[in-house]
Amino acid sequence: MDLVIADQALFIPKLTIDVSLEEYKNWCKPWKISLIVKPLDKIFNLQALDRWVKRKCIKKETIRIMDLARKFFLFRFTDQGDYVLAFFERPWIIVNN
Repeated sequence: MDLVIADQALFIPKLTIDVSLEEYKNWCKPWKISLIVKPLDKIFNLQALDRWVKRKCIKKETIRIMDLARKFFLFRFTDQGDYVLAFFERPWIIVNN
């Protein structure tokens, strides 16, 4: 039995998207000072994690925490200094996968 696809258009996905440098920077801007975090030793709910992070590493501005799937959290900082403090100094270690 032969497969006939003469009347159907073939789907050929385009694997690249042409964007300008300005568009790329605009797309990346919200993620520049964000971290994706997975607590390893404890199980946190969103409110408990929010209180813990604000107590440990937020000095100047605010942070927004979003609960992602599979016990991951997105931390979006509003201050570059708070982001640098959280990323490089404390209160966690960075695990390289």
